[in-house]
Amino acid sequence: MNILLTYSGSGKILQSATFEDGVTLANSLSLSIYNLGQFTNQLVVNDTNGVGYAVSLVNSGTQTNYLIFDSSATNVLTWISNNHESATINSFGASPWTLHI
Repeated sequence: MNILLTYSGSGKILQSATFEDGVTLANSLSLSIYNLGQFTNQLVVNDTNGVGYAVSLVNSGTQTNYLIFDSSATNVLTWISNNHESATINSFGASPWTLHI
C-alpha cells in the first residue's frame, strides 16, 4: 500500500510501503509530531524528481483521484490526455507532498 507521512504542513509519500516503513522514516527525520495514513488516491510516477500534482478526473459520472509525479504540469496534462482522453479535469494543482525513494 502507499503511505502518506505528514508533518509541519508537508509530507512524503512512501510507495508500496507499510506503516512500519512510515514510522522508520519519521524517526530517521527526527520528527516528534507526525501522522501516518494510507494514501488511497491512485499514484503515478513518471519522474521521481518531479513535483506531485493532485488531479481529479471525472469520466461518465465517476471521479478518479490521482497523485502524479512528473517534472512539469505540461507533462501531467499530456499524461491525462494520453490515458484519459474523454475525462474532464475536475481539479488540478501541485501537491505539498514529495515522493520518498
